[in-house]
Amino acid sequence: MTWALLVFLSGTLQKDMYYFSDLDTCLRIASKIRSQNYDLSLSGDSRIWVKAYCIPKKVPQKEGQ
Repeated sequence: MTWALLVFLSGTLQKDMYYFSDLDTCLRIASKIRSQNYDLSLSGDSRIWVKAYCIPKKVPQKEGQ
């Protein structure tokens, strides 16, 4: 199974997709990204918020394959 990491910055889905073959790795990276939101809230900047999720996803095929 392939897992896609979806990252939202202030409610907007970021265009870059990151794929992982291991769910644990995807969840670890998502957790690190979400922890950056905690640091922003501690500094008093609550206008920017970050969310990250791992979802099962088919990897897009390259042209010619």
